[in-house]
Amino acid sequence: MTSKREALKAIKSLERAAYPKGFQTLQDAKSWRDLEEYAEGSVHHLLWDDGYCLWTDSEVVDLASIRPVSLARLGQITRTLRQCFGERVVSMDCRATTSHRLMRYYQRKGVVEVLSEYSYEWDDELFYEVQLRFLSTSVRESVPTPG
Repeated sequence: MTSKREALKAIKSLERAAYPKGFQTLQDAKSWRDLEEYAEGSVHHLLWDDGYCLWTDSEVVDLASIRPVSLARLGQITRTLRQCFGERVVSMDCRATTSHRLMRYYQRKGVVEVLSEYSYEWDDELFYEVQLRFLSTSVRESVPTPG
């Protein structure tokens, strides 16, 4: 297990590699407390060699990876978020070319229910602000895992 200081350093490095400069919102965080001020809540995280997921009690703050995320990793992320959020309403901002596609896939598979969404542009890219909830359907049954 890594310390919060080590995790923040790794997250910032991965963010620099994963996002264009205009989307790098965590680079000014000097401490975990700064990260929590940015996220407006206590931050939980999953960190792996080439990516991370950050969330608070009501929002998925960021999901980033510098390589395609494996099905096994997606399953781990989804099970973890489902366990943390239960059926509470969750917000997330989704990039149209990445996490919005994943969220739509999960909607089709019955993993999440989208309650509302609206689109906006950021640096000439399409994003969606989404309100959703995880459904009580077993994530193990809904999220493909290898093997």
